[in-house]
Amino acid sequence: AAAGGAGLGGYGGLGGQGAGQGGYGGVGSGASAASSAASRLSSPEASSRVSSAVSNLVSSGPTNSAALSSTISNVVSQIGASNPGLSGCDVLVQALLEVVSALIHILGSSSIGQVNYGSAGQATQIVGQSIYQALG
Repeated sequence: AAAGGAGLGGYGGLGGQGAGQGGYGGVGSGASAASSAASRLSSPEASSRVSSAVSNLVSSGPTNSAALSSTISNVVSQIGASNPGLSGCDVLVQALLEVVSALIHILGSSSIGQVNYGSAGQATQIVGQSIYQALG
């Protein structure tokens, strides 16, 4: 594993959470958290949470920041409750991987028409706002 160094900053520039160096520790600890979370994705519990997240996101519409925020928050609390030994960082990494899995499943099951590449910035705003609401 890589040695921990100065990692990238906290949650980002939303609402005073701030950005900068050293938010969650170094590259080594981040890689370890991601690797462990990736291995937990194969569990039946993760599968169930992803399925539930898919259902919530599809029923609420793709650009509903409140639904995304609620989904992230629900997944975070379910993971935290069922894995009391995980750190807050580990829970967050696991939750975000599960939400990404849900979104990939939705995309893979969808018939996608024309994609507006110019409005990708709106998606980043929705995700940023949702993360802030879920964790702030």
